[in-house]
Amino acid sequence: MFTLFPISLLMSRSFSALVIAFAIRGLKEFGDTSRKALIIGYSESERRGQMIGAYYLVRDLIVSTGAILGAYLWKLGPRLNFLGAAALGAAGTVFYVKTIRQSRQLALNDLKRQLEMRRIRSKGSQLWRSAKCEAGMMHSVAASISTVVSRPTCSPLTPM
Repeated sequence: MFTLFPISLLMSRSFSALVIAFAIRGLKEFGDTSRKALIIGYSESERRGQMIGAYYLVRDLIVSTGAILGAYLWKLGPRLNFLGAAALGAAGTVFYVKTIRQSRQLALNDLKRQLEMRRIRSKGSQLWRSAKCEAGMMHSVAASISTVVSRPTCSPLTPM
C-alpha cells in the first residue's frame, strides 16, 4: 500500500481517481493495530509505555525528515516526489520480503530439527519398550523354568 498510494496519486486525473487513491491509502490502516500489538508483544510489561513512546518518537523523526526531503523533491518537480515515494515503498517491500523469506527458512529448519529429535526420541522410546518387553518375557520364561526345575520328579504312578 505504501508503494501503490504515491503511484495512484500521481496517475489521478479526476476526483473519482483521487477517491480511489485515498481508498488505497486507507487500506494501510488495517495493519495499524497489528503493528501496535507487535510493539506491545515484544516489550517488557513494565516498559510497554516507554517502548510505544520510543517507537513513535523514532517514527515521527523519520517522517519529519521525509517531509523535508519531500519539500526538496517538490521544488525539483512534483512527479519526482511521487516517484521517489514509490521507489522507497518498493525498496521497503523488497526488504520485507527478503527478511520474511530468511525468517521462514530459519523457522522451517528449526522445525525440521525438532521433528528429527522427536523421531529419534520416539525410536529410542520404542526400543526401550521393546527391550523392556523382551526382558519381561525372559523373566517369565526363567520363572517357568525355575518352577519346572523345582518340582519334584514324578513317578509314572503319581499324577501331576
